[in-house]
Amino acid sequence: MIARFPQHHLHGSHRAVGRQHGEALRAEIRAHLELIYAQSARRSSLAPETARRWALAFGPLIGETAPHFLDEIEGVAEGAGIDRAEALLLQVRQEVAHVARFGTVDLECTSFAVSGPYTRTGGTFAGQNADLAGGIEAFSAVLTFAVTGKAAVTMLVPAGQISYLGMSSEGLSTDANFLLLLSDRAGAMVDIETTAQEHALVWGDGCLVHANHHVLPGMAAHETATADELHNSICRHERIAALLEAHRGRLDADTLKMVLRDHGNRPHSICAHPGERVSYSFASIISDLDAGQMEIAVGPPCEHDYVRYEVRA
Repeated sequence: MIARFPQHHLHGSHRAVGRQHGEALRAEIRAHLELIYAQSARRSSLAPETARRWALAFGPLIGETAPHFLDEIEGVAEGAGIDRAEALLLQVRQEVAHVARFGTVDLECTSFAVSGPYTRTGGTFAGQNADLAGGIEAFSAVLTFAVTGKAAVTMLVPAGQISYLGMSSEGLSTDANFLLLLSDRAGAMVDIETTAQEHALVWGDGCLVHANHHVLPGMAAHETATADELHNSICRHERIAALLEAHRGRLDADTLKMVLRDHGNRPHSICAHPGERVSYSFASIISDLDAGQMEIAVGPPCEHDYVRYEVRA
């Protein structure tokens, strides 16, 4: 049997979508919260009540900049039977868990986008290996957020989190690695290197990759990685860039799967396994922006087949 993430289709207002999310993944949301509490205690010595208090501090900012998302988060709380602070904590787990060392790399994720001269058909693909700690694949799911009046968005998310990795029915994809890589089916691609103080943009021309360190000279002053973390991130960044360049003009979904299953420079490899480092590839995702499809593998992709998901309202 092929391992696959459970799939749910949510529709209606933002609050209704959140409520359905909470109801469908109630048990998984509880498991996700327990992981957050454990990581917050281990990494930042936070008691659960302190973690919830930190999370509440993000509420006004979300309400000011994206009130519709706050509605959805509160819907998750209603559906899952948790309080508002816990629903917020699900969205800002990394910021809270790492508060003792904010901005830590944690060796997470290797992302890419390719189009035009790099792909076999000239179309656009994007994706990544999603590297997290704690067995998060056990409580993640593929959700379609079909909010009334908006493009549908299909995403792989840890339970209770309202956004993570995926693409919209209009052909816009998002991949994340403590930074943000956006691409669209027309071939535009940009990575946003961001901190609390400033941000800068890295534009791609047919190919764009990113791991977990700043690559723009102007952002280097914000780098918080240790020497070992920086070495790991640079190894993955350079390896995926070299593999994509080596297959320039021939990249398609099958070739990209081979890239994401690569073990070069192990244990600093694109495909990371439990026990090799704290974070490992709990999922791998490839978005075909022209076809409106995503292929997602559970766990290290070298051990699992990819499952196809259609992205539509």
